[in-house]
Amino acid sequence: HPVQSWSITDIVANSSNVGAITIAGKLGKQRLNSYLRAFGVGARTGLGFPGESSGLLADPSKWYSTDMATIPIGQGGVSVTAVQMLAAYNSVANGGLYVAPKLVRAVLDDRGRRKATPPSTTRRVISATSARQLTAMLDEVVRVGTGKAAAVNGYTVAGKTGTARKPLPGGTGYKTGAYMSSFAGFVPAEKPAFSIMVILDEPTPIFGGLVAAPVFAELAGYALREFRIPPPPAIKAPAVPDTTAEKAQPVGDGDAGTTTTLVSVPRPTP
Repeated sequence: HPVQSWSITDIVANSSNVGAITIAGKLGKQRLNSYLRAFGVGARTGLGFPGESSGLLADPSKWYSTDMATIPIGQGGVSVTAVQMLAAYNSVANGGLYVAPKLVRAVLDDRGRRKATPPSTTRRVISATSARQLTAMLDEVVRVGTGKAAAVNGYTVAGKTGTARKPLPGGTGYKTGAYMSSFAGFVPAEKPAFSIMVILDEPTPIFGGLVAAPVFAELAGYALREFRIPPPPAIKAPAVPDTTAEKAQPVGDGDAGTTTTLVSVPRPTP
């Protein structure tokens, strides 16, 4: 396609690899690594479930020169479990607060008495302001971007499509023509009640927006009905972050490095 002027919102909504790589370059290796780890990448979630993987994320000192291009788009140098990815989305849904996932809310003792499991550990990953802005971007993915098939009638959905090559079993590189397709998100976007992660192993077609997003919509719709979660009073376009380059200002956690940096002129009207 010809050269296009896109804001970060456009980059997220349209799954632009070039845009993601450009943003990572502005962050730098150390800052990119620190935020990936803050969101839980490269470490077990604390479920306490036997055999849980920590995924893969090497120390930045061991990154290859190409990793600053492949890690931002999930092409190489990084891998995550479904629970890790969902916990990262929950951090956004929880207003920037990471809450360690757990499998069991409570247990019954030998007398049938209910005993709650210990509360999950928490930590702040991004500011509440950054979380709101990122939620608006993820809402755009479903409203006008690659995840339109994840829409649930009457509700706002925040989420993102994923299409990743599948590693070659027992070897290096990737299996020819094999992909893992996904969609992760939460609903309702403005007051999250559910987060859902859908992963399909070697589907046809391969794109997450075509195969995983519709499954998300079906699951989310069922959950909303089952738990009687009312829709918001009115559906309107979200207030996405300012996309005028001249007005762009850093937001978020100051010296922690969270910023909304624009790489283009104003976002075109869909």
